[in-house]
Amino acid sequence: MRPSRSAVAAAALSVLTFGADAASAGPLTDPVEGGQATPFQISPAWDAGLIALDVGVLLGLKHIVPRRHEDGHRGDLNGLDGPVVEWGTHDDALRSSDLGVTLAVAFALADAGVSGKHDGWRSGVVKTTLYAESALTTAALAEMAKHAVQRPRPCSYQPERRARPALGCGPTDDDAYLSFFSGHTGVTAALGATATYMAFREDDGGVRGPLTLAAGLALTGFVAAERMRAGKHFPTDVLTGFAVGTAVGVLVPHLHHVARGAATGGAMLTSDGQMISVGGAF
Repeated sequence: MRPSRSAVAAAALSVLTFGADAASAGPLTDPVEGGQATPFQISPAWDAGLIALDVGVLLGLKHIVPRRHEDGHRGDLNGLDGPVVEWGTHDDALRSSDLGVTLAVAFALADAGVSGKHDGWRSGVVKTTLYAESALTTAALAEMAKHAVQRPRPCSYQPERRARPALGCGPTDDDAYLSFFSGHTGVTAALGATATYMAFREDDGGVRGPLTLAAGLALTGFVAAERMRAGKHFPTDVLTGFAVGTAVGVLVPHLHHVARGAATGGAMLTSDGQMISVGGAF
């Protein structure tokens, strides 16, 4: 998802800076309203390290993986993917799909900012870390899959559009062969899933959880549809992106969750200087 990668990386910049300054610090906790419980906890050094690894994959992978640039044959497309070649020809969908991801990132930043203002700076840092980790891990997985599979995009099957350099879908364009899977859809799904997980954990029995879930699904569906309408992805690309993004978006906050009154229901990386261990219960 190249157009939105810089926006997501920008959301993680403050976390990387904080992690570098707090590498020797212990776990950082996120107090809920009233300070009576600690729903989420991060280890600055380890989480900043994972985010840095994600950024490294995103920025460096394209320079070390060879390009095959092998065009596909339309007759080989399955019944679900084939029709996109016909109707996925709308240039305006490129901008609207980018806008959808931008809205997801903006919501994540706003949610973390509100938490930081309401519950203290630790809460804002923890939530920013979780959102950045979910988004960047999903984007890194998408980037690895794209370069491993190198699937031609739908627009590469459209001779008229392919001849336009601005589309970036020509025979010599690397991006024309990075269809599987959709990073735009994956990152939007990951941010929505993380927001939904935290909403349900922090607002037991309230309407925040269902509303966040509905909004996340709607925005992810919109981004997925626009990526297909733009001729950038097949249905199987966006469905895979949705599945991967949702899985990562739930797993990241779950591994950082600490149950109320006990250190269960989550996991944390710890180290005594000689051995790394993962603790927690599920």
